[in-house]
Amino acid sequence: MKRNWDDELRFSDILPHFAVTLADFAKRSAAVRARFAFQTARYGPAPRQWLEWLPGDDANGRMIMFIHGGYWRALRAEDHRFVLPALRPAAAVVANAEYRLLPGVRMSDAVADIVAAAQALLARFPGRELTLAGHSAGAHLAACAALDASIAARVSGLVLLSGLYDLAPVTRSFLQAELHLTAAEVAAYSIANRPPAAPALLLVGARETPVFHAQAAQYAANAADAQLRQIAGADHLTILAQLAKREWQIDAIAGIASTRH
Repeated sequence: MKRNWDDELRFSDILPHFAVTLADFAKRSAAVRARFAFQTARYGPAPRQWLEWLPGDDANGRMIMFIHGGYWRALRAEDHRFVLPALRPAAAVVANAEYRLLPGVRMSDAVADIVAAAQALLARFPGRELTLAGHSAGAHLAACAALDASIAARVSGLVLLSGLYDLAPVTRSFLQAELHLTAAEVAAYSIANRPPAAPALLLVGARETPVFHAQAAQYAANAADAQLRQIAGADHLTILAQLAKREWQIDAIAGIASTRH
């Protein structure tokens, strides 16, 4: 077993374009914010407990709520707005959820924030089902939140990009000094051996480090209605850029919820 996972998890060292790509995400998201009239709502009193949404193009479709990554301790929802326009053809409503970060809160709080954001969206649109989509830590949070009984019945699908579903490697990396994950948190929120709560589309970039391929395959193997796809040429960040280009995802996203009914 590896003693240190930094060579597979520290993307600021692994990806030479890391900072440039994140800056580009922020720039493109600002342009989306200027182009569209977002509606916003708060689901709690903390500054980061908010969500925003846009109408989609599929009037009879479900809602899709996106959860950004950042290894549970960084990044901002407002810098990930650029993915939302590409999701609009597959949904009646597309939403973007912010959440509180570790170590200021615990993993249970971050998961509870996604549950609360989903509850708020479902309450506002009572006739809709919801697909939870997330990238990296956001994929893990989406999968964990979908297990909550308060929203499980209306979560019709999961779209999980480049997620980690077993937290043990995280505790043996540079991230542990920032996250301070406890053994109890690792046990409770390592879901790699549990079936997804809804039909799931797991996406991993062909150029991801091995741990992301292994964990996606492990998680997908738990359910017959989980699909695993490798995205050619994509790494941990550029997989989001491909999502935003509408090159492959619309038919795939539209298809996952139909397998539930």
